[in-house]
Amino acid sequence: MTKSGVNGMIAAEIEFFGGRARVMALALATATIACAVVMLAGVPGAPIREAEAHHIAYSSMSGKLTKADTGGSVAGGAVYLYRWNGSSWVNLGKKATSNQYGYYTISNVGSGYQYAVRGYKTYASCYTGMAVYDGYSQTIDLRNPASSRTVANVSLRFQGYLYC
Repeated sequence: MTKSGVNGMIAAEIEFFGGRARVMALALATATIACAVVMLAGVPGAPIREAEAHHIAYSSMSGKLTKADTGGSVAGGAVYLYRWNGSSWVNLGKKATSNQYGYYTISNVGSGYQYAVRGYKTYASCYTGMAVYDGYSQTIDLRNPASSRTVANVSLRFQGYLYC
């Protein structure tokens, strides 16, 4: 038996039956190299590497809007999704509206980041003085691919009256 290096890999060549085994061993070595290249470089549809997995998984963020002073549900409240960029919270432009029971859902939230949800609601009209309620959820950490906590409840606090 002799050994030869093939692109950094060792392939065994067996002198047997007039070289037929040598051809087969070289074919196996070539197939092994091709498999290694596919595993390292990847092909469309191939499983993604674990390091990349947390940046492309998507889930939904949902929760409930309530008033801090009464605990009651807030229907028709605006909900905005924010992401931490390392130095500040950035509004991603994703908006949902709470239903008649105060529940909302924001779809297609990518994992791999930290998020917060901001709720906002006004009552009355400009002429009588709009009561403005505002609040943020706790931070939702989706940096770990195994994290499944995507419930972000928001307690809205009275901020003041707005006259226009």
